[in-house]
Amino acid sequence: MTLEQLREYIQYSNSYTRLLDMLNCYEDCAAADWLRVIGEEWQSCDNIGFHKAALLGILPRSTEPLMMTHEEMAELDALPDMLMVYRGADRGVNECGLSWSLDREVAAQFPFLGRYQASNPVLVVGHVSKRHVVALKNGREERELIIMAVVSIECVHALDKAEGGATVSVVPSTRTDAS
Repeated sequence: MTLEQLREYIQYSNSYTRLLDMLNCYEDCAAADWLRVIGEEWQSCDNIGFHKAALLGILPRSTEPLMMTHEEMAELDALPDMLMVYRGADRGVNECGLSWSLDREVAAQFPFLGRYQASNPVLVVGHVSKRHVVALKNGREERELIIMAVVSIECVHALDKAEGGATVSVVPSTRTDAS
């Protein structure tokens, strides 16, 4: 399958079927083409966590330039070696996903988005070495990081929907979780 055929194949996929459609094409494409398209489409996939095991078996564990635009690659290169990262999540459900943000406020809004609707919204704060960031995606100005390694969790903040995602309490954590 060529790059253009892969793009055509997924063009009518919705945000919940697109990633599965791309995963189904993985073995039929050149690796470089597949990585390029998954980088292009990552932010239009809403069920990444559902396919986490498959992605862990496919995606690289370090920076993959094919998954980023030149601007995203330049932004990632300019970051320090150790990064503070944030993830909005539902406590006990998806605290350790593959997508993290460099922007605290952006991450804090995710548990309140209609497609996620966390019952126990939290903001996970952690640190990760830049060398473990597969890609930085900024198509929606989220400063999203795809991380396929261990994120060292610093703390977990409970979030209150009534306060628009404002932090209301802190639950310290010393655990280290796989992303």
